Amino acid sequence: MNPSTIADAALLTLQQMSGFVPETLLTTFVSLMITYLLVAKGFLKHLAAFSKPFTARIGLPDTVIAASLVAFGSVLSANAMLSELYRQRQITEKDTYLGAILNGTSLNVKQIFTYQLPIMVPLLGWKAGGIYLLCFVSAAVIRYCYVLFHVRQNSQVRNVDFSQADSHAPRTTMKKQLQLFVKISGTYLAITFCVVFLFNAGVGAMFEKMVAPISHALQLPVVLAVPIAVFIFNPIAGAAAVGTLRNSGTVNDIDAVLAVIMGSLLLLPLYGFRSGTIARTISFFGPQLGMKVSATSTTLAIISRLFFLILVMGYKLVSQ
Repeated sequence: MNPSTIADAALLTLQQMSGFVPETLLTTFVSLMITYLLVAKGFLKHLAAFSKPFTARIGLPDTVIAASLVAFGSVLSANAMLSELYRQRQITEKDTYLGAILNGTSLNVKQIFTYQLPIMVPLLGWKAGGIYLLCFVSAAVIRYCYVLFHVRQNSQVRNVDFSQADSHAPRTTMKKQLQLFVKISGTYLAITFCVVFLFNAGVGAMFEKMVAPISHALQLPVVLAVPIAVFIFNPIAGAAAVGTLRNSGTVNDIDAVLAVIMGSLLLLPLYGFRSGTIARTISFFGPQLGMKVSATSTTLAIISRLFFLILVMGYKLVSQ
């Protein structure tokens, strides 16, 4: 890559980041301030009371379950809560790890009603969209079962006694929250710039070249190769293209759902980097724990897609 190409990619990266980074940083700042109120000012103990019915069932501390309830509104705020509780040594690393996975489960459930049902199902039709919806639901179930399995290995439920918190734990102050925001922002900006720059430098094009052979292996019509490639970079646009082909009779429902599942499967390894999810997770939990959370979340999502891909492909082969 020559210097002018590098400069163009860097400039394009900065332009793209200016469109979403300010909003993300603002959301992070607000989330940290909410966390400050919940943890430092004692509101978390009231929120934790609502989580007691779930605590006995799942086996994680009240505060971790409370964070998963917050995740229905904002995963960023929920992860900020876990990060702060872990920093204060009120929960263990394992609690933090499983809590972060559980926050992703809450997000999956939320997206069923905010993304799948109102957007994806109408675009794909009730048959193809319904199967894809079940694929999405299975991802939430697999996440929940994963957390439950790991918790049951240590069945003792540990709740935080707020009145007798660790006296040696660092106290949360507004100044420390601002310092934490600067640290998180720096990590997020650095990782996001590197990832977006690599995509602008041509890394994403390699995945587009993979689509045609995979489509052929799945015995999909050639016309679906482009929508699958589009889905990798814009799921709604890709689903709209697949839905248009299905509505026109060019492809059937089975091929349509195979296309979107395949597109989703190829999207998953890229989405965490491109969307900044991995950068935010690392900025909250640190490189080691952050990558562990991200790798687990991606792997569990891939498992759900692979299961439905094999299931639908098997049905296609049997019905031919």
